[in-house]
Amino acid sequence: MMIRKILSYIAVLILLLGLLGFFLNGLISMELFDYKGELPIVGVQGIIEQEGKIYIGLGAYNRVQVYDNLGHYIGYNKVENHGKAYDFSIDNYGIPVITVIYVRYKSPVDFIQSNGDQFRIESQFPLIIEKKEVYSIKKNIITQPWYTSLWAGSIHSWLMGLCGLVIFIAINIQIILEMGGINGSKEEKIKLFFKKVFKL
Repeated sequence: MMIRKILSYIAVLILLLGLLGFFLNGLISMELFDYKGELPIVGVQGIIEQEGKIYIGLGAYNRVQVYDNLGHYIGYNKVENHGKAYDFSIDNYGIPVITVIYVRYKSPVDFIQSNGDQFRIESQFPLIIEKKEVYSIKKNIITQPWYTSLWAGSIHSWLMGLCGLVIFIAINIQIILEMGGINGSKEEKIKLFFKKVFKL
C-alpha cells in the first residue's frame, strides 16, 4: 500500500511537470515569455556554420540559437516563422534570413555545409549533434542532457504529462473501480478517492 501511494505521488509529479512544460513551451512559442537562455534543441530546421559560429534553427521556438565552434551557447536571434517550418541562411551581419515552408513532412537530421563538413543529429535522448569535417573523424559538437530533451517542444511535454496520468490510473485502478460502486455525490466520491490514494 505504501509503495502504491509513493508511486501515485511520483505519477502526479510527472503529470504536473508535463503540464508545466507544455504551458511554458506555449508561452515561449507564442512569444509571451522571452527566455534568454538556451532552449531544448528540437524540430531543427537547419544547421549552418559561418564565421566561427554555429546557427541552429528551431521551428517551434521561433528562433535560431547561436553557438561558438566548440558548441557553447552564445545567444539567439528571433525569427518570424510563427511556429512553421523554415529554411534559412545567415547574412554578412550574422542575422538569419528565413524562408517559411508551410508543409515539411519530416525534419532533416543531416546538414551538409558548403565546405563539405557535415552536422548530424545523432540522438535526441540525450541530444547529440555530431560534426564530421572533411577527411576527419566525427566528434560530438553540441550536447544536451536527456532531461532537457524530455520537455522539448509541446509534444514531448504533453506526452510526459500523459504518461504520468496513465501511470496514476494504472496503479489506482482498483480504487477507481471501487468508487464506481459507492453511493454518494460526485464531490464526495472525489474526496474519498483522494483520501484513499494520498493519505499516509
